[in-house]
Amino acid sequence: TVEWIYAFHMQAFFFISGLLSQQSSRRTARAFLAVKLRTIVYPYFLWSTIQILLMLAAAGKITHEVSWLDLLTIAYHPILQVWFLHALFAIPVVFAVLRMLRFSPSAILAFSIALYRLGPFLPADTWSPIRWVFKGMIYFGVGVAAARATFTGAVNVPGKWLAVSTVACTALLTLGVWSFAPLELLDNNADA
Repeated sequence: TVEWIYAFHMQAFFFISGLLSQQSSRRTARAFLAVKLRTIVYPYFLWSTIQILLMLAAAGKITHEVSWLDLLTIAYHPILQVWFLHALFAIPVVFAVLRMLRFSPSAILAFSIALYRLGPFLPADTWSPIRWVFKGMIYFGVGVAAARATFTGAVNVPGKWLAVSTVACTALLTLGVWSFAPLELLDNNADA
């Protein structure tokens, strides 16, 4: 059961982020960045610091050892499960740049697919958050395209149908990407 959930949970997360991105794109660049700093970057640093301090306190009793130097590297080297916050910050920033360049939702989807297909050609030593953007942007891009199709024509979509369609679309997308996946499916264990 756990393996099944791991097959699509992060993909669903990025898809939902793409679905909700249109509201963010209406803000000014400064307001957009301020919101992302407050809602993603601040919690990232807070929880990373707390986790490292707790791991230091439990030294010798845990499987993943850390040092005080890890506090200095969390800006560019995420610790364990908070890796996705790097991608969750970077992907919307890429989206915002594309929107400033007047990319349509369809063009953003095409860009996302291109990134995904180019991912296998990244050098092996490419910084992990960049690899995660190449892997995760496709789900975000499908969410952006789905948001346009869903929210522009249907004003009163019942919440349960939106939830069911989100799960169904995410599952289908995951199966589709998995069937020709040149990259592992957002498997952080490969990057840790």
